[in-house]
Amino acid sequence: MRRGSVLFVEVAALTELAMALRLQDTGHVAPLSLDILYFIQLAGIPVGVFAFVHAALQRPDAYAAADRLTKSAWMGITGGGTAAMILFGALSGSGPGLMFWIAGLVAVLVYMVDVRPKLIEVQRGGRW
Repeated sequence: MRRGSVLFVEVAALTELAMALRLQDTGHVAPLSLDILYFIQLAGIPVGVFAFVHAALQRPDAYAAADRLTKSAWMGITGGGTAAMILFGALSGSGPGLMFWIAGLVAVLVYMVDVRPKLIEVQRGGRW
């Protein structure tokens, strides 16, 4: 079994667990807007896992060359953000925990749109 399919199976298992918890709490199906939010919450988890794995696979000196925080700092940020998305997003639904899910998503997206491209550019070299 490939690694991608294992991740898909784990996300599918998390989806089933969260759906069971949501239906158990209310006894009825949530409105469409909550279903869309739930889908976005689930979609953020693989992005966070990818960001954490990408941060772990990069050379430590590339972070300094890109003028960013250290490798361990970004691993902590992306790992903590992913953990927050898992704990406060898919498993808890909406409510006060949603604030922590948003913070986790923002942390992961900052890595994806700011740090990751700089690391790739530094390691690949300039295109002169």
